[in-house]
Amino acid sequence: MREKTAADPERRRYSGHRDYDVRFKQSENHQCIQTFASFLTRILTEDSYLARFGGDEFLIIQKNTTWSQLEQMNIRLQTLIDEYNQTADHPLSYAVGYDISCKNHYYLIMDLLKIADEKMYQDKKYKKQQLAQKQQYLTKSGLAQSISSDSLKEKIFTILTNANGEKEYAFIMTDISKFHLINDYWGYETGTKILNFVLRRIELFSDSLFVNRYHSDIFVAVIDTTGRKPSDVKNHLEESNRQITREILKTFPINYFHLNTGIYYLKDTNTPAEQIISHANIVREKAKMELSGVYEYTSEVALNEQRRADTIHSFKSALKQKEFKIYFQPKICGETRRLQVQKLW
Repeated sequence: MREKTAADPERRRYSGHRDYDVRFKQSENHQCIQTFASFLTRILTEDSYLARFGGDEFLIIQKNTTWSQLEQMNIRLQTLIDEYNQTADHPLSYAVGYDISCKNHYYLIMDLLKIADEKMYQDKKYKKQQLAQKQQYLTKSGLAQSISSDSLKEKIFTILTNANGEKEYAFIMTDISKFHLINDYWGYETGTKILNFVLRRIELFSDSLFVNRYHSDIFVAVIDTTGRKPSDVKNHLEESNRQITREILKTFPINYFHLNTGIYYLKDTNTPAEQIISHANIVREKAKMELSGVYEYTSEVALNEQRRADTIHSFKSALKQKEFKIYFQPKICGETRRLQVQKLW
């Protein structure tokens, strides 16, 4: 790829994008690398070449690029990582370094890699310092501790086990829309105060059995819904979220605030806790598309998710049995005279 790029006189501009030093526990390294690599593939263009560059580092060679494009790719990757980390048991972080070689700013490929490598380690050092400062501040600021996935599963299991079929519960998962923008613009101090404020307000929700912060700006709760209709529970949550929003906007110097809540009704005590968390998380994401900001897990949602899962998991066997075929149709762009490939299936 490098030789081909250097030999093509019409493609003088490219970047060495030596980047993405992923930090994770050793026992989880394979899964973390796979997950991170999948995010990298989602920021690529037709001019990208991606390769693993040993260990936990990746290399992207980007032809015909600009500084703006590289910055946008990096922003896109950070957004994907931020979204993933909201519910991940093992959050990802990365360091990045890149530079451009072109006619008026020319580097040999190895020099370009060296510069990108140096910038990556500078970024890694900076992010470590920022993380240390953030952790030090959060320790002093009294931010409510988050609950681990294993502890949350135990809580749900205990509540359901002790219900004896006489009680009805709902598992609630709530997040703050674009909370990272509050931290970025107003600072961690304001962000921390808002998180604690929201947690205290959710704890005041009627019939709450358990409330805790889960990941970052995500909160979880189990509420007693015995003798109440699902529509009443949903309406009550909508009003509660509106009340919290009004209080937040009145108390803090921010201009926008919105809560998203997913509801999963615990009708079957035999449902595994991890499935309960997953189902609530699915409708929490769907709630972001609703004006009310509240979404219930229904039989229709379950059916759609099952169809989606069946489709995804059937791809491999369908390809193996030649039930599903992918065609590649070559095309030549008349303007640039470049060969393009169109995928059909």
